[in-house]
Amino acid sequence: MEDRLRRSALLWRSVAGAALVLGVIGSIIIAVAAARGPYGDEFDALVFVAFLVPSVFVLTLLLGFLFMGTQMMEGLAELIGIGYAGGSSRQAGSLPLSRTIHRHVKEPGAALFSQVGGRDFTWLSSGTEVVELLRRGRAVKVSAPDGVSGWLRDSEIF
Repeated sequence: MEDRLRRSALLWRSVAGAALVLGVIGSIIIAVAAARGPYGDEFDALVFVAFLVPSVFVLTLLLGFLFMGTQMMEGLAELIGIGYAGGSSRQAGSLPLSRTIHRHVKEPGAALFSQVGGRDFTWLSSGTEVVELLRRGRAVKVSAPDGVSGWLRDSEIF
C-alpha cells in the first residue's frame, strides 16, 4: 500500500507539472489573441496583462492544491511505513517498526499471547514496560523485560 501511494503521488505530480506548463502556454495564447483586438491591427498591453495574470494565478492556485494533496499522500505512505496505520490486519498487514517504542501495560494487567488469537502465554502485571516490535491490525507484538515476547491487544498498553 505504501508503494502504491508513493507511485500515485509521483504520477499526480507529473500530471500537475505538465498541466501547469500547458496551462501557462494556453493562457499566453489566449491573452495575446484578446490583446490584438478585433482586427489584429493593434496590441493592447493592458488587455494582455488583464487576461494573463488572473488565469495564471488561478491555474497555479488549483495545481498548488493538487501538489498539497500529493504531499498528504506521501505523508500517509510514511505513516504506513513506520507502523502507525490503524485498521484491520487485512488492510495494514504486518508493519515492522523502524524505531524503538516503549509502552506500559494498563491496569489490571494483560495476558501475553504466543500468537495472535492463541492461548495465554504469560501474565504481565500493570505498569510493566514493554518494547513494541510489530503491529498487525489491533494486535501488537511486544517484548517484556525478561526477554519473553508475545502479542497484546493495543488497548492493553499505553
